[in-house]
Amino acid sequence: MSVLLVRVETLERDLKKLGEQLQTYVPARENDIRLQSIQDSVKRTESDVSKIKDQLSDLYTKLTNQDQASQVRDNSRRAAQDRLQIQYLTGIIAFFFSVLAGLLVAFLTHLIH
Repeated sequence: MSVLLVRVETLERDLKKLGEQLQTYVPARENDIRLQSIQDSVKRTESDVSKIKDQLSDLYTKLTNQDQASQVRDNSRRAAQDRLQIQYLTGIIAFFFSVLAGLLVAFLTHLIH
């Protein structure tokens, strides 16, 4: 009977140890689940950050291209305005010299008669 009592006590101790191990296993499993959830969140965040970086890079490229195109457009517009102003001034100078030449011819004609 004492052998049976010792075995029952040993069995009770083993069951108590097993219960303690199960209690530590459940929180450890919960920690693993939480860790996995955190890792998934970090991966999603990294993916989102990578996508945002790519979008910003694309946007920067588009803005740079638009800026270059607008500079080319502004330069060509400025050049066209410069040509127009030169033509306008050339016309005014030609008209002025024509009037002057007419006056000179009229004066010379008046002197000759």
